[in-house]
Amino acid sequence: MTAGFPEDNPWGDRFLDMSDEALMKQVEEGISFSTVTSLHYEYSNLGFGLLGHIIRTVSGLSYQEYITQNILLPLGMTHTYWKFSEVPGELLALGYRWGNEHWIAEPLLHDGAFGAMGGLITSIEDFSKYISFHLSAWPPRSDPPDLGPVKRSSLREMHHMNNPRYFSDPMRFDEESGPIMRGYGYGLVAMKDHQGIVEVGHNGGLPGFGSSYMFYPEYGIGIMAFSNLTYVGGTVRSANYLVMKQLINQNLFTPRELPVSDILARRSVQVAELVQSWDPALEEEIVANNLYMDIAREKRMEEAKRLLHQAGEIISMGAVIPENQMRGSFVLNGSSKDLRISFTLTPEAEPKVQWITLELLSCE
Repeated sequence: MTAGFPEDNPWGDRFLDMSDEALMKQVEEGISFSTVTSLHYEYSNLGFGLLGHIIRTVSGLSYQEYITQNILLPLGMTHTYWKFSEVPGELLALGYRWGNEHWIAEPLLHDGAFGAMGGLITSIEDFSKYISFHLSAWPPRSDPPDLGPVKRSSLREMHHMNNPRYFSDPMRFDEESGPIMRGYGYGLVAMKDHQGIVEVGHNGGLPGFGSSYMFYPEYGIGIMAFSNLTYVGGTVRSANYLVMKQLINQNLFTPRELPVSDILARRSVQVAELVQSWDPALEEEIVANNLYMDIAREKRMEEAKRLLHQAGEIISMGAVIPENQMRGSFVLNGSSKDLRISFTLTPEAEPKVQWITLELLSCE
């Protein structure tokens, strides 16, 4: 998408059945560029077609064979096809367009070298397995197993936006327009709104068909819809947002919790003890060499004593809330007020406490 090729919708759709030889001949005859390479984003079906050729050259298999063997079948997508002639007749949806005040049947397109840019035939049930696989990469973690067929880290790289830019989307969640940062990952569109909600997905369209899917990595939710009407992806996307609105109204749109690492859980208990006792032996075990260089030990002790006095008798300790594997916070519940303690660990093999922040919480 940054090779400098011109945007080629809907030109590319009509070349779905192009042979690999014809594609290479077109390359040899020359390609016109719209921008310099690696500077601007511009959606290119030709770029996808060339990527499919690279996969064929490297693997020795056609793009379709490679994807089927290495992605579709491992995910259990056994009702997904490349050629409409292979789909059982009772399962195949026919495509239409609206023209001259009536529905006009669109001829089905044959698959070919340009199949790397689209044209996959699948069901909602099968495609939900694909979206679920993307969602399985979140929250980010390093725990086994990471069985594939693609590593979790590679999936998250697909979701990372490149060439981000701001715009407003009045359809999103059926709310008023707000600023949204939007960029392209690897075959996927990624967006982040003013509330920090990340959405990943893509619209699709071919003569006779339109589709849209989106998933929310931090929430574990995916929504998809298919239609047999030409280039109706944008309309389908609007319908997906109506579904999302209902999920929000029913309090079903809630973020997933990041698992607490073993070291973060262990250090949280020790930090809670430290700010109440300042035991030298405990300090020797968990305090990083910078902690008292940045703020003197006596000053930290004085602050902790003052805030603990205002909190009253400590009754209980709340669960640690992780920001990541090495940073988190918890609350000491006092008889008068609660005290929130945030801490950060070092990158050492045996992580120690490099920073502590204490905050007295107001009673509500």
